[in-house]
Amino acid sequence: MNNTFELLTVAYPWIKAAHLTFVMFWIAGLFILPRFYVYHHETTPGRPRTAPGSSGRIASARSSLHRR
Repeated sequence: MNNTFELLTVAYPWIKAAHLTFVMFWIAGLFILPRFYVYHHETTPGRPRTAPGSSGRIASARSSLHRR
């Protein structure tokens, strides 16, 4: 029993750190996925791809850089 307690005492901070890291990445993924869906949705052919709220000038500059 003493061996098990020592093992858990050593492993607990590592398990806790791994759990916190996983939860942080999971929450970040929840916030970034809708943005990916909005920015990478299918557009109609012949229409320039623009992000919501961006001006046409910025979108055209971005698309010219994207084509290079």
